Amino acid sequence: MSRAWLLVTLCLAAMGCTKESEPHDSPALGEFSKPVRDSPGYFEACPVLDGSLDPDGGRGADAAAIRFTTGGPAAKSALADPAARPNGLNLQEPWGKGVLGSRVARDVVARSSCGRDVARRSWRVTIDDGSSSASLDTWLYLIRRADGWKVWGSY
Repeated sequence: MSRAWLLVTLCLAAMGCTKESEPHDSPALGEFSKPVRDSPGYFEACPVLDGSLDPDGGRGADAAAIRFTTGGPAAKSALADPAARPNGLNLQEPWGKGVLGSRVARDVVARSSCGRDVARRSWRVTIDDGSSSASLDTWLYLIRRADGWKVWGSY
């Protein structure tokens, strides 16, 4: 094994992305599931994949994210996946100033916490907090359901 390959393997193991923990094999907890065992702890809960749809290129995800961040409690509740509450999302006050970008959520945050399948089914929308600091912007994680996009996490 080359030194570079060993470093990559060790890095992935430290992030909880080893072959043993990659499948989302945690037991379901009602309407949301536990994060992958030994994950870095980005999320307290993950969306269940049953009833989820292909992200369809994120079509409509940005609009749902804006409605979620700018809406009041009723709008937020309608757009929240059951995993949103355990993940501590703000379901009360409006926040955010617009979308800076969006993409499929195949990033280390979603993948290492919730597994590859959840990451493939999720879409990440970057929300501008209104300040000049990019570090204060928020990534919203959404999953597409039959009744539309649902926000399940933020980072």
